[in-house]
Amino acid sequence: MSSPEPQSSPSARHGAIVAIVEWLQGHARLVFALALALTVACGVYVARTFTITTDFEALLSPNLPFQRDAAAFARAFPQLQDALVVVVDGPTPALAREGAERLAARLTAAKALFPDVYVPESPFLVAHGLLYLEPAQLQEVAGQLTQAQPLIGTLAADPGLRGLAGLIGQVTSPEAAKAGADLSGFAPVLTALADTVTATDRGAFHPMAWSALMQDGAGEGGGARQFIVVRPTLGSDPLQPGAPAMDAVRRAAAAADLDAAHGFRVRLTGPVALDAAQVHAATEGTVGAGLLTVGLLALLLGVGLYSLRIAAAILLVLAMSFVWSAALALAVVGPFNLISIAFAILFIGLGVDFGIQFAVRYTEDLSVSGARRPALRAALFGAARSLTLAASAAAISFYATVPTHYSGLAALGVVSGTSMLVALAATLVVLPAVLAVLAGGGRHRGRMRYGGFGRLALHRHSKVIVGVALLAGLVALPFALNVGFDADPASVQDPRAEAVQVFDEMRHSDPASLYTIDVLAPDEKAAEALAARLSRLPTVARALTLGSFIPDDQGTKLAAIQELAMIVPPFTLATPRSAPTDAGGAQAALADLRTRLRAVPADGPLGAAGARLNAALDRFVARHGRDDAAVLRLQHRLIGDLPETVATVRETLTAGPVTRDDLPAALRARYLNPRTGQARVEVFSKLDVTRPENLERFVTEVQSVAPHAAGTSVTLVETGRAVVAAFRTSTILAAAGIFALLFLVLRNVGRVLLVLLPLSLAGVLTLATMAVLGISFNLGNVIVLPLMIGLGVAFGVYFVLRWAEGIAVEDVLRTSMPDAVLLSGLATMVS
Repeated sequence: MSSPEPQSSPSARHGAIVAIVEWLQGHARLVFALALALTVACGVYVARTFTITTDFEALLSPNLPFQRDAAAFARAFPQLQDALVVVVDGPTPALAREGAERLAARLTAAKALFPDVYVPESPFLVAHGLLYLEPAQLQEVAGQLTQAQPLIGTLAADPGLRGLAGLIGQVTSPEAAKAGADLSGFAPVLTALADTVTATDRGAFHPMAWSALMQDGAGEGGGARQFIVVRPTLGSDPLQPGAPAMDAVRRAAAAADLDAAHGFRVRLTGPVALDAAQVHAATEGTVGAGLLTVGLLALLLGVGLYSLRIAAAILLVLAMSFVWSAALALAVVGPFNLISIAFAILFIGLGVDFGIQFAVRYTEDLSVSGARRPALRAALFGAARSLTLAASAAAISFYATVPTHYSGLAALGVVSGTSMLVALAATLVVLPAVLAVLAGGGRHRGRMRYGGFGRLALHRHSKVIVGVALLAGLVALPFALNVGFDADPASVQDPRAEAVQVFDEMRHSDPASLYTIDVLAPDEKAAEALAARLSRLPTVARALTLGSFIPDDQGTKLAAIQELAMIVPPFTLATPRSAPTDAGGAQAALADLRTRLRAVPADGPLGAAGARLNAALDRFVARHGRDDAAVLRLQHRLIGDLPETVATVRETLTAGPVTRDDLPAALRARYLNPRTGQARVEVFSKLDVTRPENLERFVTEVQSVAPHAAGTSVTLVETGRAVVAAFRTSTILAAAGIFALLFLVLRNVGRVLLVLLPLSLAGVLTLATMAVLGISFNLGNVIVLPLMIGLGVAFGVYFVLRWAEGIAVEDVLRTSMPDAVLLSGLATMVS
């Protein structure tokens, strides 16, 4: 059966449409020129005013209880907001700490750019590290230091190849053997020395990590990674306000020799760096994605519409209306946010659909009449109603998000809902004019090859198709109900960005330190009482207050440290009695070291480690033995972080009592507001809080004791709750609004259900697929919901209205409409 003839002679009630079409035909070039002028003006406005706000908390209404609690905490402790975290990876623990201290000093000097600089593992805490140990731990450390005393004392006096040779001579001497000394503990030292020699021989940077060997004895913690937390002064660039501070950190790191040549790596993360990475991805990355989308759409439309001119017309009108919508959004809503910026994807997906539906209807009519004017008139007459209804339904689905507390989504709803009406107007008014200009005069040649769906005879198998669809929906429904929401902003970050990679490393190595909870107490006494209650919760590992940094039982611990200082006298760890040897002395010391190693008994406790070190030295001497610079370089690498390690041991052995006034000012300011007296309780979880269910349990338990808790964990959990509630509300409003609209237009409940049932099935199958694949909704992919509703309703409207024109189902399938729906779906997938 052939396609129905175009309605080239509409009745009088459609006279207005005919008049519009005739006017557009007669003034097509004028309409085209006005549209281009409007596009240029809007484009200039967008270029001057476009900006993105990455404030995660601004995505939700500030009137939500947890938002008010977060704001109150931010007012009490502003230095904890807008942090830039500098991560310093060094070759050894001691060198990493020393490098971080050097960099922190440079940043502190730039007070205008960095008003607050905080080093968590501060020199004060390191120097008093033994006081923070439990008595049993302190006793164990004392034993380790006592055992290491000969090693520490000898190398502190003569840090170099000569000192190493003397040390090995002592531990392998006959006197040591007669005394029955346990030398097995020295084997790791020889093994580490061999690794350093081998790396130096190969040109790699691998200094000796004395701090790692004596880490417990020195009372050190951490590792070869240190952190500096700064609160920078943000710049005036609305897109990259943190750029000046981040550039300044990198320059300071280079000036402090914290580079690869010295075994260091300095990277940036934290809210400021993550925001910068997100804006960069949203702006720079979108350009490439946009160009790729346009290219693929042009190819798809050119093939699907059998006309490059018509494809160009659709893309041109789509681009125009996109610029208009962006300008309108910036003027009405203001800066885009992390959610509303996604309106570009939604607009392309739905906007191109309107253009495709009109163009395909036009080409279908054109293939019958062969004349442009009657075909445009018939297409506008035939498509105006369905496009208007589809655009209105899509707009309702977006506007339904406005009454919710999810401000980010509400902004998207305003922008996208309005853009649907803009796209509709552009399709019905501008596209016919553009088609008239680009298509030129003359008659159409050939016949469009639409109607392929009619050959499938789907109507003959309608009961089977409906039955299978219903069965699929029932099977998928339980899976669809298990889709979760991941409110962590890290889930929508570009994993290739440095800030994201560092954050991800930190999240997996020590998630408890990132996902904490902050509770604001009126004073220190209340904070201590609250911390005690929180510490008893099953999910809480510890609750820190300022008082947590004042060691317990200091009298007993100080006595133990004084006894240890008598065994390892601090004065022996002062300035070395001998400087590292020069080139000539280093050569002689190297030869002496090799001689002493050859004397190590092969069957003794040091035999294997000594042989390994001796073999490494033999290889080094064979390749570099005559190069004085290489030998001095080897000596420097073997010294490694020895000076810093010895200094740390000396400081721990001379530590005095700790009072509240002794604590560093930067540390005190993070737990006590000196102006208001308000105190902070920082709560850490003992669970793996990277798992959403554990994070939810942690937050719920803490809120049962401290209902006004704030912090990262609370924000993530409460955001998830608010977003789920917002979508529940918006879905109900959208469903009700779309149902009412469809009923007003279709005046038949059965036809309304025909439109909505396929949408419902598509939604259930989509959610079930997400659940099976382990995909949760997040702040990025959540836009699929309004897009799915908008397109789902539109596709149903196109089918039902075409059928409602009085065309049998099998004849509807022979029209261009199913092909247009398929082409729209493919175009949306491309975008």
